[in-house]
Amino acid sequence: MKARPIGFLPSLNLQNKWRLRHYFLRANELEDFRQPELQGHYSRLLEAVEPALSNEYVYARFGFAVSHFGTRGVCFTVWHWGTWGPTIELYTQAWYCFGRDLSALEPLARVDPVCCLHEMRIVRAETLLVEGFVANAGKLPTVTEFFETIPIL
Repeated sequence: MKARPIGFLPSLNLQNKWRLRHYFLRANELEDFRQPELQGHYSRLLEAVEPALSNEYVYARFGFAVSHFGTRGVCFTVWHWGTWGPTIELYTQAWYCFGRDLSALEPLARVDPVCCLHEMRIVRAETLLVEGFVANAGKLPTVTEFFETIPIL
C-alpha cells in the first residue's frame, strides 16, 4: 500500500467552541479542494453533535480533525479530548460520503472503522503529544499549550 502524504491546514475554529488542528490526506495528490468549504462542513457536523454530548463528561473541545479524500469517498474525523472524573479520554466522531458531495456526509455507524492505516500516524503523533503533557503536568494541556506544540509525524 502506497503511503499517502499528510497535509496540514490552518486550525479549525468552529462556533467559538471547538478548536481542531486540521490534517488532510488525498488518494489523488492533484485533487483540489477549498479549505473554507471544509470548515463550513465541519461547523455543520459539529453543530449536530453538540446536543448529543453527555453531561457525564467534560469535553475540552480541542483536538484534531482529519479530512481524508480517499479513492471511493471522503471521510471527516474529529478526535477531541476531555475527562471523565480524573480520567483523560479521547473522543471521536466520523462522517463519510461516497464521491465528493460533502453535503452528503453522514455519521459512521459503530461497526464502521474509526480510522485507516493512512491516518494512524496522525492519531499516534497526537496521542503521544498529549500523553507527554499528562506525564509532565498530570493533566490535559490548555488549548494554548496544545496548539503551541506541533506533533512529530
